[in-house]
Amino acid sequence: MTVRASYTATPLRECGSGRRVPLRGVHFVVHFSPARTALSFAKPRRMNGTGVTKELAKVCDFESDLGWAIGLDRRRPYDVARHGKRVTVTFR
Repeated sequence: MTVRASYTATPLRECGSGRRVPLRGVHFVVHFSPARTALSFAKPRRMNGTGVTKELAKVCDFESDLGWAIGLDRRRPYDVARHGKRVTVTFR
């Protein structure tokens, strides 16, 4: 599995439909490929954040690409760590 993570200045859009995804805060996007959402986790597509995160929204679950956008209080340095199948994104 490949993990790509970065800040984005462009408006967020769903990968399949192109529909805009409103999200509070500074936009940070994490994509996992190949990946898919397990059926039991198909919802929610949006979650409230806590602390430095304002909100989270699923922006992609299409053709083996799973993407989540994270709205942050401000642009922060970050680390992405992998531990087996688990991926952790830490904002400082």
